[in-house]
Amino acid sequence: MRGESVMSLSLSPEGEARLFNVVCLLIGIIMFYRGITDFLLFEDNPYRTLLGLIFFGGVVSIWLMYQRRRIGFWMFCFFDFSVGIVFIFFLQDIWYHHVLPHVAYAALFVPFYGQMRWGRPPDPLDRRVPPEPKSNWTGWITDHLVSFVDRWPIVARTIERIRPLQRLVNRLVINGVTSAPPPRPLPFSLWTPDSGPVARVEDGSSTRGTFTSWPGLIDRAFTGRHLPPITEGEVAALPPVDEVVALFLRGSDFKPSGKTTALFCFFAQWFTDSFLRTNPEDARKNTSNHEIDLCQIYGLGEESTRMLREGTGGLLKSREGKRLPWEKLSPVYPPFLVDPEKLEVKPEFARIAFDPIMATSFDEKDPPHGMARDLRALLEKIGEWTQTDERWVWHYAAGLERANSTIMYSAINTVFLREHNRLARELGSEYPERAAASDGDDWLFQTARNINVVLLLKIIIEDYINHLAGSPFKLKLEQGFADRCRWYRTNRITLEFNLLYRWHAMVPDVFHLGGRELKDQEFRFNNELLEQHGAEAVIHAASTQKAGRLVLSNTPSFLKHPELRSIAFARQFRLAGFNAYRRRWQLPSYKSIAELTGGNSALTQALERLYPDLNGIRGVERVELPVGLLAEARSANQVLPPLLQRMVASDAFSQALTNPLLASFVYGVNCFTEYGVGEIERTGSFADVVHRNQTLGTEPVSADFSNPAFTGDTPA
Repeated sequence: MRGESVMSLSLSPEGEARLFNVVCLLIGIIMFYRGITDFLLFEDNPYRTLLGLIFFGGVVSIWLMYQRRRIGFWMFCFFDFSVGIVFIFFLQDIWYHHVLPHVAYAALFVPFYGQMRWGRPPDPLDRRVPPEPKSNWTGWITDHLVSFVDRWPIVARTIERIRPLQRLVNRLVINGVTSAPPPRPLPFSLWTPDSGPVARVEDGSSTRGTFTSWPGLIDRAFTGRHLPPITEGEVAALPPVDEVVALFLRGSDFKPSGKTTALFCFFAQWFTDSFLRTNPEDARKNTSNHEIDLCQIYGLGEESTRMLREGTGGLLKSREGKRLPWEKLSPVYPPFLVDPEKLEVKPEFARIAFDPIMATSFDEKDPPHGMARDLRALLEKIGEWTQTDERWVWHYAAGLERANSTIMYSAINTVFLREHNRLARELGSEYPERAAASDGDDWLFQTARNINVVLLLKIIIEDYINHLAGSPFKLKLEQGFADRCRWYRTNRITLEFNLLYRWHAMVPDVFHLGGRELKDQEFRFNNELLEQHGAEAVIHAASTQKAGRLVLSNTPSFLKHPELRSIAFARQFRLAGFNAYRRRWQLPSYKSIAELTGGNSALTQALERLYPDLNGIRGVERVELPVGLLAEARSANQVLPPLLQRMVASDAFSQALTNPLLASFVYGVNCFTEYGVGEIERTGSFADVVHRNQTLGTEPVSADFSNPAFTGDTPA
């Protein structure tokens, strides 16, 4: 809506705006010329020097009017009035020689007063949701600091040696990245007023909107969302799902990452499966605890946790596997889930629930999507090959239904189970009197669990995120400082966070183990294979082979259906486009698809065909988030494109550093003991945990997320 107008011009809005710009230019040139002449040519006359400064003030006023700022008009009137005062009272000039023209200059701007606004006028781009980001000092400092350190690694090493400086830079980077999007609580979620469950669809045809509501704000069973839904018409105009999925699929050409190992790929799946948990009965909801809590081995609630505990010494249930020729002791693995004779889930594990509420307070009512006793039926949807009797009897008891999905998932669970039991035994040895108390088993278990969870948090920040960041400056886990940040809020998983973690392109076509090439069905749901080689050998094998590069046209064919479900899921809830999320994370919009792809002609043509300009909306604004995240150009040594990197980092920091175990009044020897604090401080990587839990007799193994031979000569 335009502001009030003093005079009316019989021109179109565009013509009036162009005329206003011409008037600003002409009078601005006159004022600038007068300022130069009066300020420089009359050095001996202080009144002329003053006039020069006033004319320069007039130039500034005209610039503000050109920006459609009303303050500029009133400043110009003030400076014009000042010109009259100087000429009439100090220079004794006849008023109509110099004053009258300046009155006319001011009058020329009166018809355009309606185009101006108090404060910053609305930018046409601001009508987009969200508007184009404005610069802020924290983002500016963070971006330039990271860029400077990346160019000069020696600076990073110097900063890391000076502890106070390292802490300052560490906090600036973390706070700058995490403050990019608005903090929780978010006004929108996937809540809708439907009275019953909303099933997932796979054709993208069913779309649902939402609005701010009380249940949407407080009920974390409904997944959150960062941006409001787009219109149904915009979703309907998107290209067919099958054509979009074709962008993701790998042909015969596997694109390896020069930097990322397959271990990172499998660890990312294991890590995110614990909190990115869409409710299979209702697509609006999740079955997540919204915390990084090692529910993979502890379960989603205390009732389930009790079923996984030994009941003595603070230990988790475990068993000894068959000793391999090189092992001096029998290796430790999770207990078997299934009775091998009855082929049924053992009664001691049957009530492990895969819903947080039921896992916490079991009331004999089945959770909406089952318990451990129903696991075989739940997994049959994947394929009958996953549940043959030979494979079924090798399933491990664990906290989540996906625990046996790959031999790497089982290996990582095994490592953290061993670490928990190691910690519990060491605590019992260090504090025998406390361990012998009536609640000693509970104290040992909960203290070991607390330490184990914080070890995982350290791995996420200092190993996982540092690998993705690719910066010579290594971020550290700091407890306490997050308490004072504006983003220190209750965790909530969002739709966008769920979708951005679909890193199927990282999965290799085959997994090399023991001199064999294993196809996907061979290393999935096959724990017998894990124990034939040992958890250490499986981790070493994953760490010494390359993951796929996270780009389009690199998803293996056996993961086509998950890609299709991701695109359909985004459309079902009318997810905003890629450029909208650039703006939400304080990155400037791309003006064209060619700019988005960095000039990749083949990819540009493919995207322009699928997302042409339509109804006044540029094609680049229509590119969907899952597509844009992988299509975006990045430097050769970066694992992730810019937006994906920023979204992952901000969510990881805001989810990890708000963990209650890191709070100022929780973290310390009362929570972890002195021994526990020492274990936390000496751990900085997943490899640290692996190495101290290797079975005696096994050779030292590699457990790195990054390829140590990476030099930047090949794309990351």
